[in-house]
Amino acid sequence: MTGAAIWPPAIFVVPACALAIFLVFQYRGMKRRERDREAYKFRQTFFAESLAEVNQKAAVEPVPGTRELDAETLAAVRFVLDRALQPVDQFKGFTIIDQYQPAALRYQINHMGFALGMVQGHYTPNFHGYLLDAQRNLIEKYRHPKVWGYWVQESMWGHFNFFSHDPVIRDNIMLSGWFSMHVGQYTLATGDKRYGEPGSLTFKLNESKAGFFRFELRWTPAGQATSWTCRVRTVAVAPFISVEDGTWSGPAGKVTINTDRGKTFIELE
Repeated sequence: MTGAAIWPPAIFVVPACALAIFLVFQYRGMKRRERDREAYKFRQTFFAESLAEVNQKAAVEPVPGTRELDAETLAAVRFVLDRALQPVDQFKGFTIIDQYQPAALRYQINHMGFALGMVQGHYTPNFHGYLLDAQRNLIEKYRHPKVWGYWVQESMWGHFNFFSHDPVIRDNIMLSGWFSMHVGQYTLATGDKRYGEPGSLTFKLNESKAGFFRFELRWTPAGQATSWTCRVRTVAVAPFISVEDGTWSGPAGKVTINTDRGKTFIELE
């Protein structure tokens, strides 16, 4: 029982404590950002040298038509095809732990798409059939709520957003950056521009109007009729990426793998 009265100094002590806590967090954040900026400046001192070293070690591109899939790689391709060709709402053979960390279904689907896109572009450019079906299946599977429904929880506890859970409009480059690269690679490897059509990549959470979210890509001719550049409208890539003197970076100069996927998508030609 506290009684009818309150401790008189409380009206001063409580706001003062709240302000002190706020200032401590602000100070810690300021110091962290200062460290990030210093780290970014340091990275720029060896960026050019590192890039030159990578270019020296890069493998020479084989002569077109000389690449062949060996037995081990063919077995790996069959492994991916078995999972990609199953019905869109089935996930047999996938690792299912949680949808927040690197084991999430979305990353598994992305990498399967990357693998099949490389097979299509470098080894079997004239083969369509089930290889195209598998790639399109993966893109459709990505839109299943089981894959992206984690964003409902993420947006509620991250943004206090309890009404609209659009997975591509804000702060979700973990989905938009990777998916953009995935779809972009498919389009460039196959020449199939169906995913540039309005409404072709709608995310459906439920039957209500509030459960539909549109993810749109823009494909525009780039010099030649056979060359296309991919551009994005509503994908949450731009807020995370900046360009300065030709160098890509994220907030405070950080280049994470998610930033890199968004960057790669925007650069696709």
